[in-house]
Amino acid sequence: MNNKKMEKYLIKHLIFLIGDRSLSECSKDIGIDILDLVDILNGNIPSLESLGLVCVWSEFDPFTLLNVSAKQFPCLIEQDLSYA
Repeated sequence: MNNKKMEKYLIKHLIFLIGDRSLSECSKDIGIDILDLVDILNGNIPSLESLGLVCVWSEFDPFTLLNVSAKQFPCLIEQDLSYA
């Protein structure tokens, strides 16, 4: 799957998870600014921190989105992302 298709998949996945909730409520749950969430939903590239928080919240594999193997970055796999 190429990156454009993966980005669209992430956006559709986020829209599904957001459902009837407000963007403001979801951005607070994710831990990012509402404008960052709107940018992501509009297909703009977020900061790595925002992308990481969105991936943790949505249980979306960031390695798939970035089109790399998790084996290339073992230090990231071992990180505790439970802060999100």
